[in-house]
Amino acid sequence: MINYQSHGYGKFILDEDSIMAFETGLSKFDCSLSRKQVYNILFDMTKSGYLAGSRVMSLISNNLSAETAEDVIADCLRFIVPATINKYLPVEVYDKYNAQMFTAVIQLLASGNFNQPSTQQLLLSSVLGFAQGETQRNLVYKWFLLGKISDESGKEISGIDISIEHRHNMVKKIFGSRSIEHSAKKECFAKLAKLDQSDKLSLTQTFCEAVVPTAETKREVWKRLFEGKEKLSLYAIENLCYGFKQLTQRELLTEFAEDFFERIEEVVNTKAVSVARYYYFLLQPNMRADADEIALFE
Repeated sequence: MINYQSHGYGKFILDEDSIMAFETGLSKFDCSLSRKQVYNILFDMTKSGYLAGSRVMSLISNNLSAETAEDVIADCLRFIVPATINKYLPVEVYDKYNAQMFTAVIQLLASGNFNQPSTQQLLLSSVLGFAQGETQRNLVYKWFLLGKISDESGKEISGIDISIEHRHNMVKKIFGSRSIEHSAKKECFAKLAKLDQSDKLSLTQTFCEAVVPTAETKREVWKRLFEGKEKLSLYAIENLCYGFKQLTQRELLTEFAEDFFERIEEVVNTKAVSVARYYYFLLQPNMRADADEIALFE
């Protein structure tokens, strides 16, 4: 095992034979630190251009169902998988891999192998993060209405506590749906408002206003961010930007690409760094790597 027990410090590269063996056999390692280390080495290889993101996703998918260590699951589901899907895979397969991981994590929740509340909360948070497609969002809608978690066949998964934080995230997913009626979305928000009257409710409302998948909504949010007279808080700007730019809604965002480059210099020059960074990092278009588009960043 390369760098056994993680005593070394450096960049490590696994050979092809080892990677092939790990694709189906990593779960056989008794030492959870070694499993965690392999996942992180593979992810580092992907970041460095030595390994395709699809190989990492395949390896994780093949071994995740047998994983028992919370720290290994946490590394995979909080960091490695989301970063790989968002940054190291073609945008065309974004929906596919999110759907795969949604199913995989639901199966972990339903397995009964994780009774620790912290692990259950981690898995539920991850499931909601992977709920990007309409099938998954409609299932989340059902969970929110019933206050219960079920698998994709409709069988209830008992013993899972749904926190207020999870309910906020569920409503955000519901508002991003293309198939759920807007009146039903508003009813879900009203139900959430009865459960939580904290400041977080207004931030969730701001996100929901921006995430609705219509061209009119996106134009209103864009105008509000760049031309609005209201004084938006930093948290409001953050939630507007996150709600506005959804990879599942990328066809609604293409009309703003040129305008972004026309406006961003003024934003950087006139707004505080803490504000401008949200505009720059969260609103910049998903560029295709042809010469003309790359030149826009230079």
